[in-house]
Amino acid sequence: MTLPCNTYEPQTLIAVQSLCTAFFLWDVVDDLGPNGLRAPGNPNIAIATLAALALVSAIIYDLRALMALLRCKAHLEDQVSIVADAFHDVMLKHFHHGALPPPNKISQGSPSRAFPSPRLPNCAVRPKAL
Repeated sequence: MTLPCNTYEPQTLIAVQSLCTAFFLWDVVDDLGPNGLRAPGNPNIAIATLAALALVSAIIYDLRALMALLRCKAHLEDQVSIVADAFHDVMLKHFHHGALPPPNKISQGSPSRAFPSPRLPNCAVRPKAL
C-alpha cells in the first residue's frame, strides 16, 4: 500500500490517541472524585487506568517511530541529491568528451529525446512542535 506524499496520518493517529488518553484520564479522576475513592473495588477505574497507560505508551512509541521515519527520509533525500549531482557530472563529462551529442542538438529533435533535469516530488514532511 502506498501513501501519498502529503499525508498526515501519523500525526492524526497521535492526536486521536491523545484525545482518548485525555478521556480515560478524565474518567479515572472523575471516578476517584473529591470525596476519595467512590468504589475502591470498581473494575472501571482499573480498566480506564490501564487503557490510559497503554495509550500513553502507544503515543510514545508512535512519536519515536515517526521521528525515526523522518530522519530516514531526510537521509534518503540527501542521498538522492548526491546521486543526482554525480549523474549530472557524468553527463557533462560525456558531453565534453564527445560521447554524446551536445544538449542543444538533442533538444532540437523530438522532445522525448531531450534529457530533462531530474525533478523530485515535493514530499517534505515537517514535524510539528510537540
